[in-house]
Amino acid sequence: MSDSKQSFRWGILGAGYISKKLVISSWSVGNCTVVAAASNTPERVESFIKEWDISKAYTRYEDLINDPEIDVVYVGNIHPLHHDSVIMALEAGKPVLCEKPLAVNARQAREMVDCARRNKVFLMEAMWTRFLPAIGQVRKWLAGGEIGEIKQVHASFGVDLQHVQRLTDPALAGGALLDLGIYPLSFASMVMGGEKPARMDSKVELLDTGVDGSSMLHFEYENGTWAELKCSCMYSLPNDAWIIGTKGRIRIPADFYATQKVFLINDKGEHPETFPSERQQSFKYQIKEVQDCLESGKLESPIMPLDETIALAETMDQLRENWGVKYPGE
Repeated sequence: MSDSKQSFRWGILGAGYISKKLVISSWSVGNCTVVAAASNTPERVESFIKEWDISKAYTRYEDLINDPEIDVVYVGNIHPLHHDSVIMALEAGKPVLCEKPLAVNARQAREMVDCARRNKVFLMEAMWTRFLPAIGQVRKWLAGGEIGEIKQVHASFGVDLQHVQRLTDPALAGGALLDLGIYPLSFASMVMGGEKPARMDSKVELLDTGVDGSSMLHFEYENGTWAELKCSCMYSLPNDAWIIGTKGRIRIPADFYATQKVFLINDKGEHPETFPSERQQSFKYQIKEVQDCLESGKLESPIMPLDETIALAETMDQLRENWGVKYPGE
C-alpha cells in the first residue's frame, strides 16, 4: 500500500472498545484524522471524545453522517445497528468501513452491498486481520505455490466471554459465530480465494439463551480441499492456524488473527517471517486500504471483496439454520 497524499477526516459511529482501537490506529496513519464520534448515549460519547481528543460529539448518527467535514464513516456499533447505519451513510454519499461481521445475516448484507453499488459509494467490511503484513505474506506464499496444492485449512478462535452480556443475548445477535467465528471463516475463505464450501458439517453447543456458544465446523470444497474450523465464547482454544499443502505447510501461531509472525515449512526447512509488533495500531492497515482505494477511485477492496462478504454471511446463515439459532425478526 502506498503512502497517500490526500487527507481524510473520519467520523465514528459507536463509542465502545472497538472504536477506541480504530482511533489509536489512526494516529500512525499520517493522512488520517478522526474528527467526530457519535453515540446514542450522550455521557458515553462525551467521555469518548475527551479521552481521545476528538473535536466533535454527536448523539444522533444522522448528524455525524451529514457533517460536511467528514469524508469517511467508520461503523463500530453493535451488529444489529450495522445495517441501518451503513445504509444511512451510503445514501448520504459517505464511504463506509463497517466492523465485521458486516451484517447480522445475508439478507442485510446484500441490501447494504446493493445500496453501495447503486449509489456508487465505497463500502468495506472491517476484517482487519486480512490486511496485516504477516497475512499478506501468507497470500504471497500461496500465490507463489510455495506449499503446492492446498489440501487442508485449520483455524480456531475461542475465548471465555460468557460474562459479556451482548455475546449471550439473541436480541443483540449474540453467540460465538458472528463475533469470533468470523475470523477462522474469513481466513479459510481467503485461502480458498473466496470460494464457498460445497458441503458443510458442524457440531454446536448452545448457551442457555439459545445462541451458539461453541462449534466445530467441517467444510469441503469442490476441488477436494477441506477446512476444520472452531470457535467458542465458552472456552479458550489454541487460536492458531495452519494451511497444509502437497509440498509444505504454513503455520500461523496464536493469536493468528493478530499475528506478526508466520512460518513457511517445506523440504528446505522452516522459514519464519516476522513483521513489526504493532498490535495496538493493528487497524492502521485497513485504514490505509480504505484510503488507498478511495484515492484510486475503487468502490470496494480487492483484498476484502463485497461478494465474498456476502458469501461469508450466507455460510453463517446456513450454519445457524442448521443449529436452530435465530435472532428476533428473522
